[in-house]
Amino acid sequence: MLKSDISAAVADVTVALDCTPTVEGWLEVVATDAGKSSLLHSKKYGMGYVDTPEKKQRIIDQLLALGALAA
Repeated sequence: MLKSDISAAVADVTVALDCTPTVEGWLEVVATDAGKSSLLHSKKYGMGYVDTPEKKQRIIDQLLALGALAA
């Protein structure tokens, strides 16, 4: 659901899902552009799951601030 919500809101983004094979519950949203990575959300570091509209919107707003285009 998060993947489709981000793809619907941000036009020029590719959403990839990478699993952590040995650890469960480490959800992180990272934006990478031209070799530079920005951590947008991390359950691992205390931000919890992306389980509210506000958390989703925060991620989308950060992508747009990094220069992504609105869909």
